[in-house]
Amino acid sequence: MEWRASTAQSGTRDVWNKVIVFAEQNVATSFDLAQRLTHATNLRELVDLQTEFAQSQMRALAEQMTELGEALALIISNSAGSGKALGA
Repeated sequence: MEWRASTAQSGTRDVWNKVIVFAEQNVATSFDLAQRLTHATNLRELVDLQTEFAQSQMRALAEQMTELGEALALIISNSAGSGKALGA
């Protein structure tokens, strides 16, 4: 039982680290957009930049959610599997 809790805690720490990395990436991407928007010369360019950003972020968020889902599934699988191996 202790090993299962330790495995879950370690996995949770890994997931939390991923969340922090994703947040940092998303903030950096947002600041990059802000920088590019300040150099836009007309409304069309602003709209194009915002559209490109929105599409890019949707793809990034989908990838991030997939990665987090896989990591969480692994935690659950490892925690459940370790209990069986210990006869719990």
